This record gives sequence, structure tokens and C-alpha cells, in this order.
Amino acid sequence: MQRLILCLCIAVGPAAADRAELTSLVDSPTAGLVNKGHYAVNVRLFVDGGAVGHLHVGVLKRLSVGASFGGEQLIGTGAVDWNPRVGLAARCRIIEEGYTWPALLLGFDSQGIGPYRDRRYQVKSKGIYLALSKNYTSMLGELGVHAGVNVSREDADDGDWSAWLGIDKSLRFMALF
Repeated sequence: MQRLILCLCIAVGPAAADRAELTSLVDSPTAGLVNKGHYAVNVRLFVDGGAVGHLHVGVLKRLSVGASFGGEQLIGTGAVDWNPRVGLAARCRIIEEGYTWPALLLGFDSQGIGPYRDRRYQVKSKGIYLALSKNYTSMLGELGVHAGVNVSREDADDGDWSAWLGIDKSLRFMALF
């Protein structure tokens, strides 16, 4: 029975990974979504024993929502210093990716990165953002090009917007026999 479960995990694992969309590239969101009826869990660790857990749920084909919460001193000794509020996130794909045009996503994320000090996180939250993603497929795998702009909810100290650009590449190894 244990061998059967192990074989199923090995066989289904890569197939399930092929269906999942890339939702972020390092710290920047892409136009990918968590599939309807599925969920994604992430945990981010930072200095002073800090951690933030994220839960994202695919609600509709083009909509996912999420929540996050954490604090400092969760790992190690000392009193836990919880974040002041729960972070919320929502992602709605406005335009699906086509053969010639990228996917366009409108999103919101109130969770910053790192310790919370002086009424903001070490790295500000994305706030409201637009993300574009275009994927290209070849015999060697996929290449994704991603870009976006955002205005953070913590922009009272500088009031500017940010932009990002990134690529991802997956390799597909084919058997020669």
C-alpha cells in the first residue's frame, strides 16, 4: 500500500505542477492565478525570528483571494510581537493571455515584507497593482515575460509608484530514445 501511494505521488506530482500558474516572480506578482477550487500556502521568514504565512484561494476562474498574518519572535525566544493587522489580497485577471497579447491582472496586496516598524513594513506592500504576463512555448520549455506597476498603501512617506520587469525560463528535457 505504501508503495502504491509513493508511486501515485511521484506520478501525479509533476503533472499537478504543470497545471499551476506562476503567481509571483521573487517578490513581484505576475498575471498568474491560483486555479478555481485550489489553494496555495506560502511562509516567508525574516530577521528577528519573524514569519508571515500566506493563504491564497482560487474562488473563480479569474479571481483569487488571500489573507496573511505573522509577526516577529515566532522563531526563537522572547515575547511574540504580532503584526498589527491581517494582510488581505485579491487578484482578478482582466484579460486572458492570447496568442499575440499578454494576460492582464488587477490586484491588491496589503501585506508588506519584514518587520513592522514606524507604521510600515521594512518593504512596503504592493498595494494596488497591474501585472502583465506573456508565455512562449518551445520544444525546450517555456519562457515567461512579466511586468507590472503598483502604488503602495504605505506611500505617505514618498508618494511614488513602482514598476518591475522579469523573466522566467523552464527547461523541458526530452528523451532521445
